[in-house]
Amino acid sequence: MDEAEVKKWMAIKELQDRNRCIKCKRPLDEFVVCERCLEFKYCSIQCLEDNRNDHLRFCNVIGLLKGRLTRLTDEEGERMEKLQEKARLLNEDGTLRIPPKEVLKEGGNSSEKDGNDKMQADAEKIKPRKNKHSKTEQKEKASEDKPVKPLITSGQFGGAAKVGQKIQSGESFGEGWWSQRKTEPRTDETATDPNSTSSGDKPKNIKEEYDAPYLPTAASAEVILEKAVSGLEIVKYDPKQAGERSDRAKSSLTLGKCSFCGIEGPVLKCSRCKIANYCDKNCQKADYKKHSNICNMVLGSRCHVMVEIIDEHPHPFRFGAIVKDAMGQTTQVLFYTDTPYYNHRMGGMFGWSVPIPLSRCIKPGNFLLILEAHWHHFLDGTRGIRVDDTDEVFFVFMDKEV
Repeated sequence: MDEAEVKKWMAIKELQDRNRCIKCKRPLDEFVVCERCLEFKYCSIQCLEDNRNDHLRFCNVIGLLKGRLTRLTDEEGERMEKLQEKARLLNEDGTLRIPPKEVLKEGGNSSEKDGNDKMQADAEKIKPRKNKHSKTEQKEKASEDKPVKPLITSGQFGGAAKVGQKIQSGESFGEGWWSQRKTEPRTDETATDPNSTSSGDKPKNIKEEYDAPYLPTAASAEVILEKAVSGLEIVKYDPKQAGERSDRAKSSLTLGKCSFCGIEGPVLKCSRCKIANYCDKNCQKADYKKHSNICNMVLGSRCHVMVEIIDEHPHPFRFGAIVKDAMGQTTQVLFYTDTPYYNHRMGGMFGWSVPIPLSRCIKPGNFLLILEAHWHHFLDGTRGIRVDDTDEVFFVFMDKEV
């Protein structure tokens, strides 16, 4: 807090000590207290509402220091709106003020009333416009309401996984990126045109047809030089930059054994189950039929796991914890994150997050919620749970000092 806020805080404390309202400074016979920080006293709800903006800065700090939740839930928000409405209907002496009701005068506004009745009757005669997609939406809604048969009834920590029938059958596994593109022979005149650079599997004059800017054409040397100067497609090959790109690509690989050919070396993990390792896309495509059932089973067994931190896991350069689930089983959790901080999401109407060091989060007694947990084999031969991003976990703090 700056100097002005410190002076304001001292003035508020003085009013509190003298048992006076923070807003109007009147003596307090009966008072209303802020239910978020339980600190400031007001003579009425109206004073509390008028002083909300000035009070909110101190209220958040006090709430954090006391370990209370500094957010308004939906029930508290509705209750505050009801209190505000009640405060608007109260007179200065505390009696309830009844709002005046509008009454039509006898013989007056009759034409306006008749016009409104006629408009209402005309509106009821208008038939609602039919939705073209109503049948499709009804089919989608009916398919969503059908019960989904779980792939397995329980996971490692007792959680149940539910996936669709299409995923269980393996029909959609790997659909897309390794499939051969189906091409058909051209039937138009440009199929034999040597100067045509259009796509070979599209009909002539299609809207998406275009000339590939990176393919060499039968252009003159002057045109090529002009395009090279303008930087459209011709780029000078730099072996240094190519080597750096190759090193960056190899750094993303991990050493392991290919699940198909068995060769040891740099491998890439399956992006879905993160268990199978492959040398390249060819090995992954060849092992598709054998791996698809296992991959779907692993995805179906993943669930959100709530564990309790029982001890810190010693590691030379990683944050780790020893955790225990509801069944009494223990394992290790290692954080492979780029930052040593965990952003604790407070939510509520403001939606802010508080950065907390991981060293203060990993304490015995706290609980850890892991989203879609999966097993990982570490380089030292042990097995546990690896966390690559702090957004994949949520800490539940049992210590109020955090």
